[in-house]
Amino acid sequence: TVSTCARCGGTNAEGSRYCNNCGFRFADTSAKIMNQRRSQSSVSSLQSSLPKSSEQNINQFVTCELPAYGIKIEYPCDWFKCELSLNPPIVIGFRSPKEHPSDTFSESVAIALVDAPNMKLEQFTKANIRNLKNKRHDFLIVESVQTVMAGQGAQKIVYDANGKRIMIVVIMREGKVYEIIYIAEQTKYDNYLPIVQKMIDSFEITNKGYQ
Repeated sequence: TVSTCARCGGTNAEGSRYCNNCGFRFADTSAKIMNQRRSQSSVSSLQSSLPKSSEQNINQFVTCELPAYGIKIEYPCDWFKCELSLNPPIVIGFRSPKEHPSDTFSESVAIALVDAPNMKLEQFTKANIRNLKNKRHDFLIVESVQTVMAGQGAQKIVYDANGKRIMIVVIMREGKVYEIIYIAEQTKYDNYLPIVQKMIDSFEITNKGYQ
């Protein structure tokens, strides 16, 4: 590698402090190059020390299938899957990794299955909202809208309570209720929403199990 003299255009070995042709001093140019290298090294070091953002793993999903309940869903490969010690009607849960060592709350997604043979989706949704209002004094509904899950009409409820934001997406099929529940800190709810939406979009009822 050679350095070109800014004064006369002569070529010089890399690291030369003076031009071999005209004697022009390269000290300032060399210092600039060194500073650029130090700056690039610092940026690389900083980037490697930053925690992964939720968006970085949005395409790195694995499949979880529960034949006993006839459901299937995809979830991020770095999330923790929990199938034991769950409170009914929850049958599976997924928890996000800590963003840093002092992170005290992990955002989570759970699937709950409930028998409701004599109810329609709208009735179940209204009853669910009433129940939440009675249980949580600080309950504040953010939205209640129609959406789609597993290829059919669904109801989505988003509410705030106890410093958290919770989303519940509900569908009914053959007298059974399928709920996907997302819980996050209010300030981080939107950060994880793309991942959670992809999980919801991947949810399938395989028509096997859960008899």
